[in-house]
Amino acid sequence: MRPAEVDIETKLPASHAKIASNSRFEVGDSVVLSNKRQVFQKGFRGLWGTELFVIKQIDMRSPVTYRVTDLNGELIEGRFYEQELQRAENPDGVYKVERILKERRRKGKIEYFVKWLDYGDEFNSWVSAEDVIDLRTPPS
Repeated sequence: MRPAEVDIETKLPASHAKIASNSRFEVGDSVVLSNKRQVFQKGFRGLWGTELFVIKQIDMRSPVTYRVTDLNGELIEGRFYEQELQRAENPDGVYKVERILKERRRKGKIEYFVKWLDYGDEFNSWVSAEDVIDLRTPPS
């Protein structure tokens, strides 16, 4: 195709296809977000959060940006660059508990209402006491 034959309809799809092939993530990938720090802020927490998000949309711009949702499907405000995302896999399905909020007994079994570390209150849930592992004390 000669440059004189290029119009807006033929130019845009070609440029989007080139950018799409360079994207690091795909729709549906699980990712974590970076913990942004201020210039002189100290901290012992890592550079990456522990809350899992899912890639919802890839915006074919230069540079490529991503829209993400939490595990409830709620869209997170803003767009994120590749440098702010890291692929996350949790094959063992182990999540850290920040605090046990309540305790109850159902059918003779103890259950805890827990707040998960780095997750909002909407993710609080009841889990069986058998599924909670105390990492503060070594197993006997």
